[in-house]
Amino acid sequence: SVLVVHGGLPRKQDVKLKDIEDLDRQGATSDADRIRTDLLWADPCAGNGLQRSLRGEDLANFGPDATKKFLEANGLVLLIRSHEVKEEGFEWAHDRRCLTVFSAPNYCDSLDNKGAVVRLRAPGPGGGDRLEAELLTFAAAERPDFYVPAMAYSPLSSSSRTYLSATAKRMIAEMMSP
Repeated sequence: SVLVVHGGLPRKQDVKLKDIEDLDRQGATSDADRIRTDLLWADPCAGNGLQRSLRGEDLANFGPDATKKFLEANGLVLLIRSHEVKEEGFEWAHDRRCLTVFSAPNYCDSLDNKGAVVRLRAPGPGGGDRLEAELLTFAAAERPDFYVPAMAYSPLSSSSRTYLSATAKRMIAEMMSP
């Protein structure tokens, strides 16, 4: 079995999948908030244990021992996450128990990274019970004429119109005319 999250693993010891399933996503408790934060923002690291993240705030990094312990305690074989840019679009860590898959090539128009997706396949007859991860990588597509740079947010915002091509400006003018 596989767990797929945005970030990583909870720093709280002995969290079970049932605890994650039972999280009150509307309520605010310190334990639930921390577990949610870690599932969204924690990153793997090379060193064992839990470490403070360089991202700051109250964020954590988790080591290969934490990954192994969590997966074994929950009957899982793989953690798939996506929260970090990876040059090749993906990266294996923690003895191939943790896979980062990042699907945004040329992230924020400033990095020359590839994007990736993963396809999980059941093994063939006699192939055991471990799913096989097939990784597909890709480069960024060419920019269309109607293109707004990353982080410019809205082509309807007058401040972002300086980024628009002549074709894009004409199309917006046509959309906004009565």
